[in-house]
Amino acid sequence: MTVQWLGGSRYDRLERCCRPPMTQCASIRPVSVRAPGILRPAQQAVHRHSSDYRGDIDGLRAVAVTLVVLFHVGLSVLPGGFVGVDVFYVISGFLITGLLVRELRSSGTVSITNFYARRVRRLLPLSALVLVTTAIASRFLAPVLDRPGIGVDIRAAAMYVANWHYASASTQYMASTGKSPVLHYWSLSVEEQFYVLWPLLLLLVSIGAARRSWQVGFRRIAVTLGALGAASFALSVVTTTASGPFAFFGLHTRAWEMAVGAGLSLATGRSPTRAQHRPVAAMASSLVDLPRVDRTAHDPCVRRTADR
Repeated sequence: MTVQWLGGSRYDRLERCCRPPMTQCASIRPVSVRAPGILRPAQQAVHRHSSDYRGDIDGLRAVAVTLVVLFHVGLSVLPGGFVGVDVFYVISGFLITGLLVRELRSSGTVSITNFYARRVRRLLPLSALVLVTTAIASRFLAPVLDRPGIGVDIRAAAMYVANWHYASASTQYMASTGKSPVLHYWSLSVEEQFYVLWPLLLLLVSIGAARRSWQVGFRRIAVTLGALGAASFALSVVTTTASGPFAFFGLHTRAWEMAVGAGLSLATGRSPTRAQHRPVAAMASSLVDLPRVDRTAHDPCVRRTADR
């Protein structure tokens, strides 16, 4: 007697019975297993950005800006609020130097184009919007005789040379705040000039050395930074007695403040776990005695005006 299995052999029948339906197979997706702590490139970028973010420094920067605004409002309890600009320069030197040195240490070089592109994306849109809005408003609101001068000021601000423009015109900042609607762009011009020159200088002094030995590159940067800071501070002292506007607006007399921040960044980079928050404390300490700061004694423009 011969027994026949319907639908093929016994083994085929068993295979069909045990095979899951096609609809279930189609719903199954491959699962990628990744070891704990390993992130995708995009996640690494986000994680790196979040780990580099310093909320304490961002808060200190906001305090410095607020102090400057309150000073211009005329708040008598903060006569030294203008020192917020100096603190802001120290913060910029700290942050930018830390960013460049980390890239230089990890790759042996600095991508100038990427650095400049980040600065442009961060500052140019809002800066251009303010200048365009100011130009349009001045066309209708400013007196006819003042419009040519305002146009020259706006062009200087757009090219980030407003500080030299006002210095060459012997502008007394504290006495001329109402004469130009873009007078405050002098500080942004100083910042931009620092952004242009400092990465190039870092590459120049550490060229080749950072790839062979980071210690050699680090020493070159530290020596150059110390020399520049000392020279800028000496120029600031000398120029204050000789030419107040150039002492106030000049990059050469403000560079020592950024060098202080850069030096704090280098010192922190050598031992980040122990000294991570010391630079912030050092910068914040400069704001403690603001109520006792007399702008006539510290502002070169005001002091020279008072001496005449």
